[in-house]
Amino acid sequence: KENLVIYLSEAKYFFELYIYDDCSSDNSKDIVKNYADKDKRVHFAKNKTNKGYARNFIDAIAETNEKYVFLADQDDIWHPQKLEIMVSFMEKDSGIGMLISDDKSFTESVKLNTITDCKTVRKINQNEFLKRGAYRGMNLVISRTFLNKMYNDVDYTINCDSHDWMLELLACKFDCMYKVDEVLAF
Repeated sequence: KENLVIYLSEAKYFFELYIYDDCSSDNSKDIVKNYADKDKRVHFAKNKTNKGYARNFIDAIAETNEKYVFLADQDDIWHPQKLEIMVSFMEKDSGIGMLISDDKSFTESVKLNTITDCKTVRKINQNEFLKRGAYRGMNLVISRTFLNKMYNDVDYTINCDSHDWMLELLACKFDCMYKVDEVLAF
């Protein structure tokens, strides 16, 4: 709850926040509706039936029309410069369909240093992806160009166990997955 307030008030870039509630049984709906009433950038939808986390993410991504889509779960913490750094790389190179950052586990507190020297990204090829495995969704930003290609070339309506893995595998297929070696999520 507190993190949402920080990101809404300190964001340097215009963004919209789409929250898709997969039939939670707590008071999440009321909390999010309260934020949505105060800030027009917050959009809320509640599924009629429980879809499971992977299908919920895939369907939510399909409903947006944004140029860039970031994924987040309720327990993620983003570095304050995450949007700025990742969007700047995406804007510089239209060939980047998906950009991935590093992450770090946290317990009680996270020390957020200012990032001043983040100048390069590197391409992740299929072999590196298959050797390393999937990254977490909180590390990704996906371009609309990549998503449109995915929707045209792949049956994204199939069920899968992990939306992160499916999206990353498709980014490898389309040879548009890149990585910035910087911790931007916790």
